[in-house]
Amino acid sequence: MAGFGERLRRERELRGVKLEEIAESTKIGVRYLRALEQEDLSKLPGGIFSKGFVRAYARYLGIDEEEAIADFVHVAGETESALPEPSALPEKPQVETHSSKWWLVLALVALIAVGYYYRQRMRTAPPAARVTAPQPAPQQAAPPAMVPVTTPTAPPGGTVAATEGATGAPGGTATAAPPPATAPSVAKVVVELRTTHPAWVQWSVDGGPAQDAVFPANAQKRLEGNARVTLKVGDAGAVELTYNGKTLSPLGKDKQVMSLTFTPEGMQE
Repeated sequence: MAGFGERLRRERELRGVKLEEIAESTKIGVRYLRALEQEDLSKLPGGIFSKGFVRAYARYLGIDEEEAIADFVHVAGETESALPEPSALPEKPQVETHSSKWWLVLALVALIAVGYYYRQRMRTAPPAARVTAPQPAPQQAAPPAMVPVTTPTAPPGGTVAATEGATGAPGGTATAAPPPATAPSVAKVVVELRTTHPAWVQWSVDGGPAQDAVFPANAQKRLEGNARVTLKVGDAGAVELTYNGKTLSPLGKDKQVMSLTFTPEGMQE
């Protein structure tokens, strides 16, 4: 519907309200509010976030919120293929998706298989392979060491000196040190998140399939990977992050959409 953004701007100017006042009250960036008035949908995050911007704008001016949203959907429908309706969201958000449950099941099966493999290997290994530390030899009397004697030709009137040499260290035998223990492998990228109020989050670990969920307030999620963990949050002001045990500074403002990538080398936006 032509004139949607123009009507918003006209209603705002009739009330003598500046965009900065609406932005301060609604916590929506001025560039998003200006994009609504100019009907520049390419600068909006889209979906339920754009509708939330329209609702907050109309509520601040005191105009009909539902009518403003209906006009926006009509205009957006001419340039975007589809916009998700709020009713498509679950009434009670599920923090863990079916995909994540399957990953847990597969991980448990893998652990059981590895344990069974090593148990069978220990049963079939020869007795010598099961010894983890050298056993002390029983104390017994050592036989006399063989000492070679060299008798050089003695000069006239002289004496012969015997040269002795030990063939080994008396009183013990050399033992090989046991091989060093192999340290268990640990995740190189550990990301923990906590929500201060409801927020949509999408994540992927080590290039695996992307998963997403709408987290309620005070929800927590731990992600572990060896090469890469990627995150996309729909409300940067509602998510607190910890990366490899270090608490990060606030990601951004409320309603701000952000994408982050974590590797063993650090974090990238």
